[in-house]
Amino acid sequence: MSKCSPIIIIFIATLILCGCNQQQAAKAQNLTADSSFAVDDNLMLFRDLGISIDSLISVDTIPSALSRQGIYLDSIQIQNLIADKIPNRASLSYSSIRLFSVKKLSDNLCVGVYVYEYSDVEDIYVIVYKDTAITDVLKLPIQEESNVKDVIDDIEYIDYFESLVIFTDDSHFIITELSTTKGYNYNNEECVFKTSLKKETFYSISTDGQIHKEDVVKTQSCLG
Repeated sequence: MSKCSPIIIIFIATLILCGCNQQQAAKAQNLTADSSFAVDDNLMLFRDLGISIDSLISVDTIPSALSRQGIYLDSIQIQNLIADKIPNRASLSYSSIRLFSVKKLSDNLCVGVYVYEYSDVEDIYVIVYKDTAITDVLKLPIQEESNVKDVIDDIEYIDYFESLVIFTDDSHFIITELSTTKGYNYNNEECVFKTSLKKETFYSISTDGQIHKEDVVKTQSCLG
């Protein structure tokens, strides 16, 4: 074997090693720059619990609880994400908790929207996190409900209730509640009476992660 052969082999190995290091450096740079791989610190809590951030839709309007959207959580995820912050929470043996969405508010603030299912009831909660620690919890009104109120002179009166939550920006949201009573004629099922009360409650989320009620506006209308 030629005396130069070991030198050539060392030279080639050095080139290969340098090439691998450059590829790894480039890959690391891409992971840092690509937002789909780089998760903010305040969302790391969810990813560390095995929850794919990509599978959660960050929306400005909270979807209906009946839509069945979101991810059902196991006991470990519930303990880490919610603990005992939901008041009077029933045992997991006959209840379940679903994570709707995670919405980033700032570099260290985010909110999680949860559905708590037990018996025939579904409650919805907004939980605020600051640096992965829970800072505040707000129970939202039931989104949709109706029941027969009374029947008078062949008129059936039915109460309806609807609610909607909209984030207007990363620190403000509005809860709109609409209570309506409609009267239907038994003979032709025509609506002959309607009264509505619209209630808008304005909230803000401060930099310390607290939810504050800012204002309430009520509007009433009547037909019949």
